[in-house]
Amino acid sequence: TQVLSDGLPLYGGQIGGLGLLQIPPLDLRQAEVIKGAATALYGPAALGGVVNLVSRSPVDRQEILLNQTSRAGTDGVLWVGKRLSDQWEYTLVGGVHHQDQVDVDGDGWADLPRFERVELRPRVYWNGEQGRALFATIGAMAENRTSGTVAGAVAPDGQPFGEGVNTSRLDGGLVAVLPVSDADTVTVRGAVTSLWQRHRFGPTIERDRHSTLFSEVTLTLPRRRAVWLVGAAFERDGYHAADVSGFDHTFTTPSLFAQITLSVTQRMAISASGRCDAHSRYGTICSPRLSILLPVTTGLTARLSGATGFFGPTPFTEETEVIGLSRLRPLMGVRREQAQYASLDVTGKRGPFEVNGTLFASTIRNPVLLRDSSNVLELVNATGPTRTSGVEFYAVYLREPLTITADYAYLHSTQVSSVTGTRGAVPLNPRHSAGLDVAWDNDETGTRVGIEAFYTGREAVDHDPYRTTSRPYTTIGVLVSQRIGPALLYLNAEDLTDVRQTRYDRLLLPAPGEGGRWTTDEWAPLEGRQVNLGVRLGF
Repeated sequence: TQVLSDGLPLYGGQIGGLGLLQIPPLDLRQAEVIKGAATALYGPAALGGVVNLVSRSPVDRQEILLNQTSRAGTDGVLWVGKRLSDQWEYTLVGGVHHQDQVDVDGDGWADLPRFERVELRPRVYWNGEQGRALFATIGAMAENRTSGTVAGAVAPDGQPFGEGVNTSRLDGGLVAVLPVSDADTVTVRGAVTSLWQRHRFGPTIERDRHSTLFSEVTLTLPRRRAVWLVGAAFERDGYHAADVSGFDHTFTTPSLFAQITLSVTQRMAISASGRCDAHSRYGTICSPRLSILLPVTTGLTARLSGATGFFGPTPFTEETEVIGLSRLRPLMGVRREQAQYASLDVTGKRGPFEVNGTLFASTIRNPVLLRDSSNVLELVNATGPTRTSGVEFYAVYLREPLTITADYAYLHSTQVSSVTGTRGAVPLNPRHSAGLDVAWDNDETGTRVGIEAFYTGREAVDHDPYRTTSRPYTTIGVLVSQRIGPALLYLNAEDLTDVRQTRYDRLLLPAPGEGGRWTTDEWAPLEGRQVNLGVRLGF
């Protein structure tokens, strides 16, 4: 899934080292989501979809957020917005964060890692005459994170085992909008990202650097009921490992793409797009996407979408993030992953009710999986496709001051094992999941109360000698906030049912597992019940 910030890949083309909780939400206005294969719009990194985090617009305001958790976590975040003139504006967000290492269940292994993190991101906006505009940003983040056995404890082999990663990231991006006529517009986007990491897996140290260079030029041409968009892009994705050989690479991908959005009637529209990417290692491939919006009845619409896409495999997967690359054989003969995706969305709105239902299916050919062959780990293409289908349902009831949201998802996903060659469930994908959120918000008194409950059903479990299927569980949370003058005080209690995976099984393996790992996969919360207390000051 491609994660963007204001339409720019500021977190790089490979986001394995990025956690969304590393991004402070104080300057977040909204999150835009594109489901399914989005290669036709955003390139190979968007095979699984796109999440675009849109920042808040500049206003003359400053905000400070101070937060403390019951699990020894502390956060301080500052947001500043300023309008310097009719043309120039800026925002700035910065934060400092600390978390102590916490062993919740007393088994000698940290269920919460220790980390210290700082980040800073200024954004500058310029708005000129006749629609000309410029947006520019730079960002910096540094984090030191340590986990593994806690002080004085040892792994089951009688030796201490430390894990951790030190991360530094610098990035920059810009967006320029240049009208070329009364209706036509040229948009230029560019971004550059560098990520340095020092990984520790017990006695093994792995230092590396990721770099991404991105540029794109698009021309938007509104023509009566149709809007055309044509463009070209170039992306360079590089990786260099200081302590492990055989994994260095530099991928370049020039691209050409086009899209047309046609408004057939006031409620019926068709959007078609296509993109051709010339990947320096995995060859040239073209990816189409088609979406049709149809009126069903008054207040009810349906959207039918279909797309294909591809991804050029790298050594970075969820498994290799856990074990590192020193125990992995360099990629040899791995083919690109290719996906086909289709979905049907139905959306209806009547009075205070809004509902959305989605039926979807996808097939990924040549999926890349980790295989342990005679104690040699390697990434290989599975002998059969990964098939996924499911249903999602989302409903909202909004009548101030009450808001109720409910969601449910059914997911059936299977893959061919790289070891046995048999088809089975994809691990860590719950067949059933659901959520309910009830919020009461009184603008006059500044009081808000929210209650939420989330259900996670059974899911297949891998790398676990204690079970092959997880236990279903439900978590409950409560949020209470009160505005007093310029301050918003809040109390947020999460996982009140104190669900913890270690209540069912041990987290630690009896002996080193695949790639030397000492823990099972995480299929339920590890930290259990947690309470946040904080204040948000605005002035």
